[in-house]
This record gives sequence, structure tokens and C-alpha cells, in this order.
Amino acid sequence: MRLHDILLKKSEPITQDCQDERWKCFQGCLGALDGPLIKVTPPSEEKSRYRTRKGCISTNVLGVCCPNMEFIYVLPGWEGSAHDGRVLRNAISRPHGLRVPRGYYYLVDSGYCNVNGFLTPYRGQRYHLKEFDGHQPETAEEYFNMKHSKARNNHKNAVGLLNFRFPYLRKLDMVWGRDRATGVHAEDFVEASANVNCPKNMTVCSSPDSEDEPVIVSDAQ
Repeated sequence: MRLHDILLKKSEPITQDCQDERWKCFQGCLGALDGPLIKVTPPSEEKSRYRTRKGCISTNVLGVCCPNMEFIYVLPGWEGSAHDGRVLRNAISRPHGLRVPRGYYYLVDSGYCNVNGFLTPYRGQRYHLKEFDGHQPETAEEYFNMKHSKARNNHKNAVGLLNFRFPYLRKLDMVWGRDRATGVHAEDFVEASANVNCPKNMTVCSSPDSEDEPVIVSDAQ
């Protein structure tokens, strides 16, 4: 992709002189990764593949962030039923996939394996910040887990920002993905783009059924 160098940043490891309290104890760390589930609307015959353990229809998107919340690598497209470890293995095996230089690593949660290049928290110990509820960790393992959790919060914040910037994505799917009269598929992306770029005079008015959803009306008959 031509926008690759603009949208995805180059990873830089945490150094000894790092002043960020969340990251300075993770020297050599390149960032954090996770597989957040994003709700989608697949064709009816494929819904079962995208159904998660909680019953939601979602896609599993592997996202890798550096400490300043910029994305390093993104692998979309996996169905929500896919295990995070399976998605990560696929990302590593791709010709231009995720690479971890020798001696460096990413922070991951306990859903992944603790292997070279990927550092998980201690199992069987408190981990999430809400579990500490303002109390100090009681063991060295809990202290490590608390630091690990604080650093990985960066990834959650980065994903949260993206979700915040696209609040109307599902409404756009309703507008462009279906015919408003019949409810069936109306046009694909290429057709929709052609309609948007056509030289006809367009007027945007409010839908009679909802104040939030715009209706595009052509002045040309």
C-alpha cells in the first residue's frame, strides 16, 4: 500500500533512559498487541464463522501499537471465532507480516503463549488494574502484572480512539449496503463511489423516519 509508511509507524524499542513510568521497566519492548473484536455485518451464510463465544458477530483484528499509541502493524479479516494465537501465527508466517527482531519483544495478554518475542503476564495472579482496586501488589509477580497491565492499556486506548473517530460506520453500512425500500443489497463499493463522484446535482435532506440518518436525493430526473 502506498499509505503504509504514513498510516503505520516504525517500531522503536524502549531504551534505558526512558522516562515514561508505564514503560521504563520494559527495556527492549517494541509495544503491545492484541486482537480486539469489531462488530461486522457479514453475509447470512457466513455469520456462524464470525460468531464469538459471547454470541456477537465480529471480526478479529490483530493490532500492534507502539508506546505512543501509533499503530505498527494491523491484520484485519479474521473471523471472530478465531483464537488470538491462531491469528498471530498467521501474521508471523506472512511474507510481509509481523516481524520481531532478535532481542526485542511485544507485551501480550495471557491469551497468547509466552515465547521469544512475546511477553505475557504471570498466570494465576491479579492482573487487571480494577482487580487491585487501589491496593498495592502483594508479590513480585503481582507487581510485574500491574506494570504489564498499565503498559498494555496503551493498546486499549489506541483502539478506543479509532472507535471514537468512526461513530457512524454502522449507519453508513445501512445507507450504502442496502436498498432503503426493499432491504436487499443495492450496490457494491465501486457503484457507490461512482454515484458519489457523478456530476449530478445532489441535495442532502433529513430522513422522514430518523433525524440522524441523511437521505441523498438527486435533482436530476
